[in-house]
Amino acid sequence: MNVSSRADMNDEITTLLRSGMSETKRTGKNVGFWCENATPLFSQIYKKYVDSTVDSYVYASHLMYFIHTVYAGDIDMCVEMAQIFVESQLCDMPYANDL
Repeated sequence: MNVSSRADMNDEITTLLRSGMSETKRTGKNVGFWCENATPLFSQIYKKYVDSTVDSYVYASHLMYFIHTVYAGDIDMCVEMAQIFVESQLCDMPYANDL
């Protein structure tokens, strides 16, 4: 995975995360419930960059668990932490090229 692909993946994840978290905060929905339901959406993003359906779902599940754990009402802080988390996942992706 080259640098632009990393940035593209992180941007897609950040955009979806910010959108979902904003909707959750606005509507008062449970963050855990949203994370559970959003896992397939994040898995699709990972799938574009990681050539494995199983791994993409695992990475998305880990991200959603992380978000559910760290979210404390501050969307910007949560997104910033998620970006760092995703970057750390990129170091461990077995099917990512050119790391």
